[in-house]
Amino acid sequence: MYYLKMLIDGQRVDAITGNIAIIHNPANQEPVAEVPVGRREDARLALSAAERAFSKWAETTSQRRGEILHEGAGQVRQRVEEIARLLTLEQGKPLKQAKREVLSSANALDYYAEEGKRNFGEWDPTESRQTRSLVIKQPIGVAAIITPWNYPVDLLAWKMGPALAAGCTVVAKPSSKAPLAATAFAQAVNDAGTPAGVVNVVHGSGREVGAELVENPNIPQDRVHR
Repeated sequence: MYYLKMLIDGQRVDAITGNIAIIHNPANQEPVAEVPVGRREDARLALSAAERAFSKWAETTSQRRGEILHEGAGQVRQRVEEIARLLTLEQGKPLKQAKREVLSSANALDYYAEEGKRNFGEWDPTESRQTRSLVIKQPIGVAAIITPWNYPVDLLAWKMGPALAAGCTVVAKPSSKAPLAATAFAQAVNDAGTPAGVVNVVHGSGREVGAELVENPNIPQDRVHR
């Protein structure tokens, strides 16, 4: 049995209520893991942590953010066997395909580590020959990430990677049916040197945790990725 925690403000934590859920192997229905089940209050704690960490992360240079994402990719590759096994146990995906998905997620981090360095501004012409408009691209805050069960690691990587590269902090809610590998992936990125609160993961239902991420006034709709 695996005993998984949520990730809030750099710490592995249980749900405030102490509620748990058992993840079963879909192949034989045997229990494989125990995970905390958060509610709106847990989501708010994660959002607050992400908000506190935002300024420091946004001020970090794109070069340094890229280095951390590359290190995160390296951490994922070092843990590929563990993460892939969790993915197979919780979801039933053949182990060979699970490894392929995990390695693909590491590649996504590497991709966005470099893409973030090319987040250039623009000089735009105006009606006047004497003036130009300068467009500067800046991180805007906390990104809420809600991911499904079918590719729980890969789809998380393709949302978390660009958000972190751009200088945004994240709060992720993986699928309640497949939270294990996604959380292990996020923990690997967290262990790569991201400041506390930059990467957060909250388990729970869409009705509770998902609703808080969608409805919280500090998370505009254009920053909710589903």
